[in-house]
Amino acid sequence: MEHPIIFFDGVCNLCSGTINFLIKIDKRKVFRYSPLQSDFAKEKLHGIDLHVEGYQTIILLLNGSYYFRSEAIIKIFEQLRYPWRILAALKFPPLTFRDVIYKIISAKRYKLFGKKEKCMIPSKEISDLFIEH
Repeated sequence: MEHPIIFFDGVCNLCSGTINFLIKIDKRKVFRYSPLQSDFAKEKLHGIDLHVEGYQTIILLLNGSYYFRSEAIIKIFEQLRYPWRILAALKFPPLTFRDVIYKIISAKRYKLFGKKEKCMIPSKEISDLFIEH
């Protein structure tokens, strides 16, 4: 099985913080990560009808399928072990409701959490989890 890949906004402090948190709780090292700004992401996501202008969408590539926004977050939790897997229960509100909340936070994330000038640079200890070529 290929590793699921999480595509994220590499300059967003909220997004980078979330990725760092996932790396800490993902003891099995299930996920790989790629900033949406990377050449790899642009190549892998080319031709997919996405609304990634402004890099406002988290994307999960899992077993050949793409998941976006709140659905990606739910699928990420489903791949983790207990107790984090419990958070997948957040899927019970309808997708449209979840995505409205996601879009509100996404639109205000720089204002609320700030952003970096460049994509996060992973440390040596975690660099093997990132795909950026």
